[in-house]
Amino acid sequence: YAVTGKRQYLFMASRFEKKMFFDPLAAHRDELKGIHANTHIPQVIGAARAYELTGEQRYRDVAEYFWREVTSERAYCTGGTSNQEYWRSDPGKLASELGEYTEECCCAYNMLKLTRHIFGWTADARAMDYYERTLLTHRLGTQDAQGLKSYFLPLGSGYWKYYNS
Repeated sequence: YAVTGKRQYLFMASRFEKKMFFDPLAAHRDELKGIHANTHIPQVIGAARAYELTGEQRYRDVAEYFWREVTSERAYCTGGTSNQEYWRSDPGKLASELGEYTEECCCAYNMLKLTRHIFGWTADARAMDYYERTLLTHRLGTQDAQGLKSYFLPLGSGYWKYYNS
């Protein structure tokens, strides 16, 4: 749709929406517990793009609420989110989630992409504060000098990062 402007493609794109995921977010309800984080973050990036293309407020509501909820209630001090690739706890209950498999790096990368959309709409300094924190303490911290990367950023006591190609 973004390339052609043909509404038929916009309709087709809407067929890929997960209403059972978007509807609670649009209603400002956090129902993220138990779902795979990086399956759903890109869907919200899609909602952000849909808002930019269509102006439909619901997509912006989904993206902004999701972003606020993840960055304030489901993000660790380094800006990353998830444990063993899932949101396994209730909002604000991350202490029990610290371990070897916290913070899947793909989630941090995609949250940075979503943050760029949010900042573009709002120019809210909190978005760039989150972006800076996540870039410097998560994304750059998961790459070694030879360019290898880690899949998770372990935050539990006694764990270390594994780098691979």
